[in-house]
Amino acid sequence: AAGSDQAIADTGSDALTTAMLAAKNDFRWLNHTYTHEFLGCQQDFTVIPWRCATDPGTGQPVYATRALIDSEIEKNIAWATANGVTIRANELVGGEHSGTKILPQQPDDNPNFVASLSAHTMAWLGMDASREPEQRAVGSALGVPRHPINIFYNVANPDEEVSEYNWIYTSVADGGSGICTAQPETTTCITPIDPATGFDGHIVPEQVQIMLGYMLTNDPRPFYVHQSNLAEGGLLYPVLSAVLGAYRSKYAGSAPVVEQTLTDAGGVLKNQ
Repeated sequence: AAGSDQAIADTGSDALTTAMLAAKNDFRWLNHTYTHEFLGCQQDFTVIPWRCATDPGTGQPVYATRALIDSEIEKNIAWATANGVTIRANELVGGEHSGTKILPQQPDDNPNFVASLSAHTMAWLGMDASREPEQRAVGSALGVPRHPINIFYNVANPDEEVSEYNWIYTSVADGGSGICTAQPETTTCITPIDPATGFDGHIVPEQVQIMLGYMLTNDPRPFYVHQSNLAEGGLLYPVLSAVLGAYRSKYAGSAPVVEQTLTDAGGVLKNQ
């Protein structure tokens, strides 16, 4: 996504940003907001899980302001222009897919976010398919749900990935969080995987199965990953190599993987 966090954007000192800009013509770019601010309600982290802060007078949620949202969109367009990065000004992905409803804490879209999308004539909005798998309108934009994968945003090396994976998917008795026990309808408990071999031996093959399954059903929804997955241990690379390798082992060169823009993916989803 075009832009970066405040320190990187202001100093240009981040090695990953430098490398990406040196190869900017090899990538497609879109506006992911300037500082990746959360553009929904004001989050209250004094409780777990977090909740929306409310106005003491009205009891209504306190939302990110229209001025902040406009700034996040416009500053990133300016950043792209200044750095010679080509983006489509009518495509957007909010930081953390924020601005739209997040259940159960925020049951409604931020009205300031909706108004800003319309004012900027946004046509396509990246959304989180794990929260909202179906396409819907948000202001002037149509949503393009994007599939998450289990390569987490806050890890950068195989042992970190396995540690968090075990925390999410194992029971308390096995040293995990117990999420899988508390939410059996969405998460299945597993036996803890080996920190030394679990990434290559379990997580990568699992992601191949999931991602290839979507590809082979002509699901136009994109996948999304994070900047951290390109750094340090480069967790994304073996996953992508394995997915593409599995595809190419079964299909002829005359049946290539189609790489679509957010606009293209949204259009196909609408037609489907």
